[in-house]
Amino acid sequence: MSEDNKEAREAKNSIFGGNIEGVQSVRMADAAKKDFDMEIPVDAVPLPSKGKVYDASHALSGKTEVEYRAMTAREEDLLMSPALIKRGTVITELIKACLINRSIDVSTLLSGDRNALMIAIRSSGYGSLYEPTFVCPSCGFKNDLTVNLSELPIKPLEIEPTSQVSTTSSSSFQRPARPLDSSS
Repeated sequence: MSEDNKEAREAKNSIFGGNIEGVQSVRMADAAKKDFDMEIPVDAVPLPSKGKVYDASHALSGKTEVEYRAMTAREEDLLMSPALIKRGTVITELIKACLINRSIDVSTLLSGDRNALMIAIRSSGYGSLYEPTFVCPSCGFKNDLTVNLSELPIKPLEIEPTSQVSTTSSSSFQRPARPLDSSS
């Protein structure tokens, strides 16, 4: 980005930074602390895609991580919403509610980036230990498992994309950037 463009962007965004005389800037986390004596933790999760495959207009283009805030009771209510569960949008709404950057369209996230966010948000609300019980359908034996989500590796994109995939489409189907084999 050129220096002129950077200065112009900073000038436009200065209204959000408290640089206007007589206007006090208050961050959301600061307002929550002041009004409710509650701190909302903010953290960042590395993006497996490293932002390499998003087109230039996407909010995650070139970003290596994305900031999210910890779950609150409001997000737990989202998880229990019968309407969202029925529509199959409960996880999308949860991620959307926890992202700091509201300009990110959750429906355009690559599955690896979405999964990394989902695990990080889950850990923020319920802790890193996940202890499911699986029951064998044949014999009924209960298998208890403990998974430490904070120890799951985030596998980064290891190849350079040959072209960027448009992530601004309203369709949920994305065409591969190139054919998978020469017969396609």
